[in-house]
Amino acid sequence: MFGLGFQELLLIFVVALIVIGPKKLPDLARAIGKAVREFKQATDDLKQDIDLNTIIKTNHDVPAHQKNNNESSSQESPLQNNNATR
Repeated sequence: MFGLGFQELLLIFVVALIVIGPKKLPDLARAIGKAVREFKQATDDLKQDIDLNTIIKTNHDVPAHQKNNNESSSQESPLQNNNATR
């Protein structure tokens, strides 16, 4: 995780238990868990917004005449195919 082993985590827990006390430690852990969960949700939402904005921007970067040319070249009419074979 952060390069913390079992001994380091145990030491942090013991210090927190001494400083905060056994009655308030569960409430503090619950509050920290909730804050981490909200932070993770906010970062996931931000990532999704950035991805959507990137997709929208790349679609708007292509000029309209290039979009039409790409569509028309892939959808040739049967008359154009007949003229090419003659």
